[in-house]
Amino acid sequence: MNSGGDLPDFSLGTTQLEFRHTFLSVPEEPARHGSARLRSRSEPVGESEPLEAAVEFLHSLLQWQAYASSLPRRLQRFGQPEEERSSSDGSQAGEERSSDGDVGNPGEPCPDEAAPLESIGSLGHPDLCRSACVFVIASTCYNGANCPYCHLPHDEKRAKLDKRQRGWLRELSEAQLLPILLQHLRARAENKGFAQQADGLIRLLAERVGALPAASGADSVLLPKELRNLDRALSRMTFFQLLRLAPQEGGYGQQIAQAVLDLRSAM
Repeated sequence: MNSGGDLPDFSLGTTQLEFRHTFLSVPEEPARHGSARLRSRSEPVGESEPLEAAVEFLHSLLQWQAYASSLPRRLQRFGQPEEERSSSDGSQAGEERSSDGDVGNPGEPCPDEAAPLESIGSLGHPDLCRSACVFVIASTCYNGANCPYCHLPHDEKRAKLDKRQRGWLRELSEAQLLPILLQHLRARAENKGFAQQADGLIRLLAERVGALPAASGADSVLLPKELRNLDRALSRMTFFQLLRLAPQEGGYGQQIAQAVLDLRSAM
């Protein structure tokens, strides 16, 4: 109630505050549809990992299929007497140790035992594997072979895009982004010596570029200085890191995930 002279106005005006994760923050303004630098509505860069999730799902499916195919043999063993079961186990182990009828030296480990696969996440090391497992770095990972992260040494530190570089990628449409990624994917595969194995995956991405509507080049959206900065950062990233930057949508994303799984198995 005002009883005299005018009092100062202490209202917040048009500013709106909201609680978010126990902090006060100002809500972000929605993107303006009239902006010339608005990126097409594909998967936001760095906000989700659809490719990793799809590859892990396919790998788990293959494991379950292998387990299911072994069930008839496992069930058959339950009907055998214990003596026959132990003798069949011994003969089966002998067959597995010798593929061509040669027993070999029992003191020498087979190639699979000499170079075991440390974990699921180690597949495709070093360019297609997952990031290094922090538990292996610290001491021991109790997930063992089922760990989704890499257990092998990473001598080369992986590059990461900063906030500005991620923002530049968001401003590019899929038709502008994929040619840039393809250039770096080809160069990475050549430099690391697996260009032949990666040919099918790269052709799949090239076909995707050809199927997209024609668009102006990335230089129509980003400044030359920004493009040079982005190229330097992308040139330091691994093959799988580059793939994760490509939009993954629908059946096309499933094809990419299957191609990644095949390439990991081939390396």
